[in-house]
Amino acid sequence: IEGAKVEIKDSNGTIVTTTPTVTTDANGQVKVEKLPIGEYTVTVKEVPGDYKVTCDGIDTQVVEETTTPTKYEFEVTKKVGHLLVTVTEQGDATKKIVNAEVNVSGEGYNKNFKTNANGQVEVKNLPVGEYKVTVNSVPDNYKVVGDNFDTEKVNEDATTAYSFVVTKKVGNLTVVVTEKNNKDNKIDCYKIIVGLRAIKEQ
Repeated sequence: IEGAKVEIKDSNGTIVTTTPTVTTDANGQVKVEKLPIGEYTVTVKEVPGDYKVTCDGIDTQVVEETTTPTKYEFEVTKKVGHLLVTVTEQGDATKKIVNAEVNVSGEGYNKNFKTNANGQVEVKNLPVGEYKVTVNSVPDNYKVVGDNFDTEKVNEDATTAYSFVVTKKVGNLTVVVTEKNNKDNKIDCYKIIVGLRAIKEQ
């Protein structure tokens, strides 16, 4: 990891480098030469924004008289957070939409999910950053209200929640009333004919 800041102190607690910390190079390394033999405390004080040290970041090392440098490795992991997406029906937030397909993409991540019985998709341990959340499809007779996508920021150790709202598709029904005559051309009765002439999504 390039750009991590490391502090090195001797057994007296004195920093042995010319600056309070030294910064890892492109190989993730810090090299300090010609140290007197003795015990040193090495501390990772800071790592780049989206990372964190997996341990406490402190270790004690003994430098001995040798041509082989004393080495110690610290491991870091990406900071992570969680994302919770809910799909509900317009006008009734208690009505959850099951089996809507939701895509989550960003930070090298791209995956499709189906909403559960609670109308939700929960994605845990996403690296912190921005993600595009898209509703790819919803059950028949529904459509998304407004945009079917949004960009959300996932923060460390937090759950980012976002809701999409859907509404039922609607169409038109035409009712036609026609006159029915008998042989004498006298009005006998009326017959109602329900004509499904044009049922289209609006």
